Amino acid sequence: MGIKDKDIIRKYIKESIVEKVIYRDLPQLFQIKDIGVLESLLEIIMEEPGQLIELTDLSKELKVSRHTLSNYFFYLEDFKDDNISKSKAFEWLVVTRLNAEFFWRDPYKNEVDVIIAQNNPIPLEIKYGKIDTTGLIVFMRKFKVNEGYIISHVREDSLKVDNNMIKIIPAFKYFLMKT
Repeated sequence: MGIKDKDIIRKYIKESIVEKVIYRDLPQLFQIKDIGVLESLLEIIMEEPGQLIELTDLSKELKVSRHTLSNYFFYLEDFKDDNISKSKAFEWLVVTRLNAEFFWRDPYKNEVDVIIAQNNPIPLEIKYGKIDTTGLIVFMRKFKVNEGYIISHVREDSLKVDNNMIKIIPAFKYFLMKT
């Protein structure tokens, strides 16, 4: 992987994931008032990921209290370890990679994350952790679709429900099949 590739990857991660985390998710979860400090902190961490950080010096540099800076580190760590956040990030990444345009939801809140519009629609659910087939099965029955997919983080399996086949495929394998 060349320097140009690394720059492209870094730009993609920053624009696609980090900015959503900084400007939407973390401020909502933790009532962060100064997003600029959080952004500066992340830039410092991304520039030199393994560096030792002296909180007192950095708090002076960023013009915030040591306590505030410590809280921001806690928020970042807590967010990183949160399975809900990982699940949302995984789902978002897969949907973005698919260039998905359609999803489906009924009045009973059954939903399918992505519908690929072809002659026969292809329903795709995206699951980081626990596999739930409810929305997928409701869609398949309603629209008489015999095959659906669950794109998972690591699990691979097949489920037969009624006359419907649900293939569970790790994301990396799904994308390799599509290239």
